[in-house]
Amino acid sequence: MPSSTAAVSGKKPLNRNSFAAYLIKMLHLPYSSLDRDRPLIKIPFNVFVTGMVLLPVSGLLLSLFISIVYHFEDANYTHCHVANYLPSISAAISRVPELYIWRFCIGLHSAPRFLLAATYLAFYRVRFAARLPELLLSWLAFACNLAENCALLLLTYVASTEIYTVHKAGFLTFIVSSQLYMLMTCRLWYVIKSHYVSKEEVISYRWKVRLLLFNLSCCGAAAYFFRRHNKHCEAGVYTFFALFEYLVVFSNMAFHTTSIMDFAQRREDEARQRGKKGRNPDKKKEGGRSMQSEKRARAGWRDEGRLEEDAGRRRAGTVWKVKGSRRADRMEAVCDTLGHGWLCVTTLQWENCFLTG
Repeated sequence: MPSSTAAVSGKKPLNRNSFAAYLIKMLHLPYSSLDRDRPLIKIPFNVFVTGMVLLPVSGLLLSLFISIVYHFEDANYTHCHVANYLPSISAAISRVPELYIWRFCIGLHSAPRFLLAATYLAFYRVRFAARLPELLLSWLAFACNLAENCALLLLTYVASTEIYTVHKAGFLTFIVSSQLYMLMTCRLWYVIKSHYVSKEEVISYRWKVRLLLFNLSCCGAAAYFFRRHNKHCEAGVYTFFALFEYLVVFSNMAFHTTSIMDFAQRREDEARQRGKKGRNPDKKKEGGRSMQSEKRARAGWRDEGRLEEDAGRRRAGTVWKVKGSRRADRMEAVCDTLGHGWLCVTTLQWENCFLTG
């Protein structure tokens, strides 16, 4: 009876194999290759970095304001009972509600910082694919960036009024790792500036050097006034230490803001690049070669495995390309996406950028 009903209706009965294939198709439909390539989150890179930097800036300014207005005596207390007019950052973030405000802002700030560190590492791995010293230096810079962020979390969630030695160790680690990171970054961008003609990258390098020198100068001045305060206990000296401590932190935040100039490009470049990719898809050329092989032949990607600068994609993201390297091709696609002013997080791009890059 079921067979006759299927014959009358004109539909083939579902056997076990076809039903299993149908279920697999239905389950995998949202995760097809086209859906995996589609961005899940698309944020303008300048908005991403600006929001990331504004979190600690606003948290610190609000904590300082509350400390000076409502907790002036407690926040400006010194061990030798001399006059002081500005609280240190450790004193400003160690009382309620300043403690909760600062922890909330740094907690939201830390996750994008880790993502930005991984983005820089992927960027450097493409730029310095065949330059071993700079590639090793980029890994060291990545390690210092992670250490800086972890030390910031440590000194944030362990206040000076709770465990002073742990807070002090976190603060010193933050200062040392941040300055080492800034120094290594300036060195890497000096190499990039020497081989690249992008106006944004030249400006970014110059600002990085200025902020590094300013940060080192303020750190030296803060160390001098801190030592002088502990040795002589002069009135007002600790105020100068607190002032230069603020400048050290703000210059560090400004240094990380220069990533806007490192990655953010105009949307017109992205549209122009997409327009170039959309033209002439998979047409056969004369001589039997496909369009893809023709492009590779013109670009010279298979010449003796040597390195070559691709002048046609200067504003897209890469300087050096390893000819014949499929891994470099995949990494280039991710860095192109980052280089056009958008932070795109997709399943496939995340895998290529941070797992197989």
